[in-house]
Amino acid sequence: MINNAGGGGPNSLAAVGNPFTNITQDGWDEQIAINLRTTFAGSKAAIPHLTRRGGGSIVNIASIAGLLPAVPIPAYGAAKAGVISLTKSLALELATHGIRVNAICPGFLWTRAWEMLATLLKMSESQYADWELRDIFLDQVKRGVPLGREQTPEDIGNLAVFLSSPEGANITGQAIAVDGGIVLRGGRTT
Repeated sequence: MINNAGGGGPNSLAAVGNPFTNITQDGWDEQIAINLRTTFAGSKAAIPHLTRRGGGSIVNIASIAGLLPAVPIPAYGAAKAGVISLTKSLALELATHGIRVNAICPGFLWTRAWEMLATLLKMSESQYADWELRDIFLDQVKRGVPLGREQTPEDIGNLAVFLSSPEGANITGQAIAVDGGIVLRGGRTT
């Protein structure tokens, strides 16, 4: 089972790019529902089937925002930290059933959330006024990723396949950052 739900909805701008004190209750609730409750629901539905078949793997897609302070996106970060905590709890609970549970924590992967953040950066910082959104993202990658490249869907997919395969049979309860080294710097860009 791959729990790959996440992102935002109509209230996302109320929860992205705002410090905690500016987030609305609806924006907060939406981020928790989309990024944490979906992982709960997917896991809850899959566990009986995995138990009946004698084991398997659940891979939850979290984020490095769940591993590091996420001041511009605190609701999203809190939800993804919840995914990581749920991953570890389920790994312990389900180990006796032969079910492994791990989380993948992508870093700078071009998604709709990054597009929204780049839009906010463009609106708030004159440095980016004439830049295309993708260029803002790539500038952030250049500044913040030690390996100097963005993460790709293939990077995430390859790890998900490995964790779900017999080769990953002894890995459970892990939150693995696929981030080009961002968490090694504690999220700092230099």
